[in-house]
Amino acid sequence: MRMAFGLVSILVTLGVIIMYMHYYQLPAAKQAITAKKEVEHRFGSNTAEGLADAKSSITLEEVQRGSKFDSLDVKSVVAGGQMATDFGFMAGDQIVAIGGFPTRDMNDGEEAEAKLFEAKLRQQPVTVMRGGTKIDLTAK
Repeated sequence: MRMAFGLVSILVTLGVIIMYMHYYQLPAAKQAITAKKEVEHRFGSNTAEGLADAKSSITLEEVQRGSKFDSLDVKSVVAGGQMATDFGFMAGDQIVAIGGFPTRDMNDGEEAEAKLFEAKLRQQPVTVMRGGTKIDLTAK
């Protein structure tokens, strides 16, 4: 009899724990997982891996005026890549300003590229010449 009573009390305790987990803990855990996925989706490109993905999604070339650095040409962009989806870059764009600063005032292409990816992280505007028209692009 004691053994049956002990078994029933263990089963009732397990039932209470399962009900508690089902109604209180699991919804909170599901909400936390959903929030984590949303944060990773929105800010995942701000990680080291996200920066590497962004860099591999665009091919840039320095443009010189005389012997001085002038701007960056977008040679190619991976369709659906971070730089295409975040900024909307297209092959043939010429980046002439980053974060409001003209690229011609920068020392070289490496500095301009670093500023470009920093502008992506900080969601700063980038000005491009596209088909003879200046267009401001801002990372999403």
